[in-house]
Amino acid sequence: MVVTALAGLTVLGLLLSLVMLAAQWRQQAAPPPPAPARWPPVSILKPLKGVDADLERNLETFFHLDYPAYELIFGVADPADPALAVARRVAGRHPGVAARFATGGPGVGFNPKVNNLAGILPHARHELLLISDSNVAVAPAMLSEMVRRLESGDVGLVTSFIRGVGGRGLGGALESFQLNTFVLGGVAAVSGVLGRVCAVGKSMLLRRAELERIGGLAELGRYLAEDQVCGELIRALGREVVVCPEPIDNVLGHVSLQGFVGRHLRWARIRRHIAPAGYLGEALANPLPFALALLVAAPGAASAGLLL
Repeated sequence: MVVTALAGLTVLGLLLSLVMLAAQWRQQAAPPPPAPARWPPVSILKPLKGVDADLERNLETFFHLDYPAYELIFGVADPADPALAVARRVAGRHPGVAARFATGGPGVGFNPKVNNLAGILPHARHELLLISDSNVAVAPAMLSEMVRRLESGDVGLVTSFIRGVGGRGLGGALESFQLNTFVLGGVAAVSGVLGRVCAVGKSMLLRRAELERIGGLAELGRYLAEDQVCGELIRALGREVVVCPEPIDNVLGHVSLQGFVGRHLRWARIRRHIAPAGYLGEALANPLPFALALLVAAPGAASAGLLL
């Protein structure tokens, strides 16, 4: 009975994994919407804290965007944060790209990232806002692909697929595997199959007016999962939340095993709070634990074949 149940759960997990893979392929194979008649200017808000892995190279990619009009605003909570010097150095190599710097700012809640953004936002000149984390690197077409989607239909927020790269150590390898399988496939399935909001804060494009309509950063600062809350509130306005299929790179660097486990436990607690039923269903989408248990309970070629 136990062996039969484990085999069934393993097969179910494999089928759900295939569904996630198919959803990801379907979104990435879909043709992009047409270019807008006019490319609106964009303010890119970059909250910084500490020198992330490959921070200088990550920031450098934002100075090579294939987009006609954008500005970068870098912000730190502490003026002595060493990330600020890195950002100034990169900006100094690209005087043709508008870049400004913000330090400090009002505390609008208990979310440190949102507090940092509250200090950056007053310096932004444009209606379109791209919130972009410091540990991501992007391709030159990233911004134009996101704007295409925001300017099409009734879209109120565009987020991105995230791809883990550059992970070092056992934790880094596990983090890359988790991001590039369960997380990437899960975002595709939740948004593309279930039609639910799935907003990833590492890259979110929205309009200033709609940010203000949902209560602004003061409202988002009340939550740790400010990205998902932002997406849910935008959807409540009657606007669509879509995922841009061109992934951006989450540059990981060295990640300890303890750091990997701690990060995903925090994410799991957040997901459990937001969607308890979906959280319980997550276990069924990962066949590996069931396959390992099956191999222990019933050693043999068939069990090993499911594991492989």
